Amino acid sequence: MSWKKGDYEQLERAEEIARQSSKKPWWQQAGEWVQQKIVQPVQQAVPKIQAHLDNGLRWIDQHQPQTALAVGVGVGLAAAAIVLTGGLAAPVAMGLAIGVAGLTVGGGTVGLNAYFGRPLGTNVLRNVGYAVGAAALTSGVFIGAGLLVQHGVVQQGLYAVGNMATRLCVTYPVGCARVGDALELWDKVEDIGLQAKLAIQRARGDPRVAETALELQLEQLDNTPGNTTFREIQESLLTLVGRHGDDVTRLVERFGMEGAELLAKHEDEAFETLSHSVPASVSLEDVVPEKYLDEIRDAFDGEPIPITLQEDLTVTRYWSDPERKVGRWVTLRPDLHPEKARSILALPNDNLATNSSRFVIPKGSTVFVGTAAPQVDKSWAGHYATGGGLQIYIPDPAVLLPEIAH
Repeated sequence: MSWKKGDYEQLERAEEIARQSSKKPWWQQAGEWVQQKIVQPVQQAVPKIQAHLDNGLRWIDQHQPQTALAVGVGVGLAAAAIVLTGGLAAPVAMGLAIGVAGLTVGGGTVGLNAYFGRPLGTNVLRNVGYAVGAAALTSGVFIGAGLLVQHGVVQQGLYAVGNMATRLCVTYPVGCARVGDALELWDKVEDIGLQAKLAIQRARGDPRVAETALELQLEQLDNTPGNTTFREIQESLLTLVGRHGDDVTRLVERFGMEGAELLAKHEDEAFETLSHSVPASVSLEDVVPEKYLDEIRDAFDGEPIPITLQEDLTVTRYWSDPERKVGRWVTLRPDLHPEKARSILALPNDNLATNSSRFVIPKGSTVFVGTAAPQVDKSWAGHYATGGGLQIYIPDPAVLLPEIAH
């Protein structure tokens, strides 16, 4: 039997029709996909889940006291966290912790008894007692410890140990050198204590946050155990912190311990000067001729701070000789009596300070700020020149601009 081309075409059409007639509807195909991809895997997983659940419940049932204690500790820690972040008062939080722990463990114990076919009251009172006790103890201890940290009691204890170690180092420097790592570690512990105190105070909205932030900054600059070296500076800065808040801490961070000492001594004058400037990377040697260097250094009580002004700064110069109306030495206070100006600025005896002029040091200028040193023993001064005032040295007085009256 021979096949013709038309016969082949008819056979192909017949096969295509058969394939189309045997194709399943789309909804039936979708149903099969759901059955294969979702229903069957879930059916296979359920026994495994049930087995894991049963194993977990059996483990808990075999460790009921430990589980009750763990629940109590967890609830107690949560209550302490709520109190120390300012969410609730301590008595309210502790009461809620006790109630939540008791209800959770009591309900859980009843559920276990029902699951394993025991009388529902089995071990309920015992487990509730464990949970309530753990919640009360944990919340009480951590809340109490947190409040002690917040109010500085813990920090004072850390400082007491650090101060004692520092005094021993002064008496026995050789032995102290052998335990340098331990002293450094204790200084880190003091640092961590202050960070914890600051975090709790911020969370609870404590009004002493700015004071603690300043204390932390001074502690980090100090690098020795205890607070002996910066305690007086800190106490002197508290009034300034009350007026300017965290800005004082930012200035101490910017200018270091030298800036802190200047702020403690001159308060608002130093704050105004430093808050308008940044540290300059120059020294007196860079801008003062060598033959005048000792004279300029002796005019300061300690090392002056080089600063570069970020804003114009208005200053005052006191003088009696018109030829000295403009000069390198100025101060911030425009209201000084002549005798007061001569005293705290340690002016030469031929400067009677009967006149004063106001100038503007322009933005971008680099100057040196510090405390005027006493000059009572100098032939060019006298007993009146006790120093102690804030003074500014301008390497190039040509930058001074006369203040324009408004």
